[in-house]
Amino acid sequence: MLLPNALRDSHVFWLLASLIWLLPFCALVHAGFQPDHWQLHHTDSGTGPYPTGSVITFALIIAAENVGLGLMVQAWRFHRLWLRMLIGILPWLGWTLLWGASAMHQSPVRGVHMLWLLAACALLLLALLVIEPVSACPRLRRWLSR
Repeated sequence: MLLPNALRDSHVFWLLASLIWLLPFCALVHAGFQPDHWQLHHTDSGTGPYPTGSVITFALIIAAENVGLGLMVQAWRFHRLWLRMLIGILPWLGWTLLWGASAMHQSPVRGVHMLWLLAACALLLLALLVIEPVSACPRLRRWLSR
């Protein structure tokens, strides 16, 4: 109906989700090269070693969040997508608030993760604001499917 046939396939959805995961992964790698300004005051040397462990850990955390969000929302099925998105955004907001509460004096890698959570929250809210009227109004749904 509303979604193109290619987007109704779950394989295409997971391919897009993995491509979206590459964006925060690249940002995590870049953030690893940025100096941790809070730690600079507490160390003798000017720069610390590259935080390979943190980058890998947060890349895996973001991958798990992508999979969890994808399984909660199941965007390849349009039937009651608005309800799944509404139910899925509540634990996502809680997870974002939990990470936001520990955001003081965080390293650049943790900052990228926090920005990823906030961007995903904003995109979920925006998608919910688009999908809700389309789902609620059959006339609008028919007009969009032409």
